[in-house]
This record gives sequence, C-alpha cells and structure tokens, in this order.
Amino acid sequence: MGVRQLATGIILLIFAQQNKWTEMATILAIIGVVVAGTDGVYLSRAGAGNLGRFHAIPGALIAALAGGVIYSSD
Repeated sequence: MGVRQLATGIILLIFAQQNKWTEMATILAIIGVVVAGTDGVYLSRAGAGNLGRFHAIPGALIAALAGGVIYSSD
C-alpha cells in the first residue's frame, strides 16, 4: 500500500510544480475512489474492519473534494 501512496505523492508533487491543478484533482478523484476503496476492502476482509474504514472514508472524501474542483473549473 505504501508504494502506491509514494508514487501518487511524487506524481502530485510534479504536477504541483508545473501548476497543473486540474490534472492533480483528476488524479485524486480517481485514486481516492480506486485505491482507498480497494485498500479498505482488503483490510476489512483481513479482519481489520476499523482500519479498512479509516482508509476508505477519507479517500472517498478526498475524491469528492477533487471532483468538486474539477466540476467548478469547467
């Protein structure tokens, strides 16, 4: 899980340096749902239900916020 988060952080840093805010929001909207959701499911299935929710809920909120940025920029 940590490698995906590190890779996402590096990509977001590169986009931030280039002032590509809509692209950053797009990546966060996609990754917030896909990665945090799958991590939450796997952690819940492994018996760590609270840890699964801890990953899934913030990821969904970040994705919703990023989606709002994309929607408002059009």
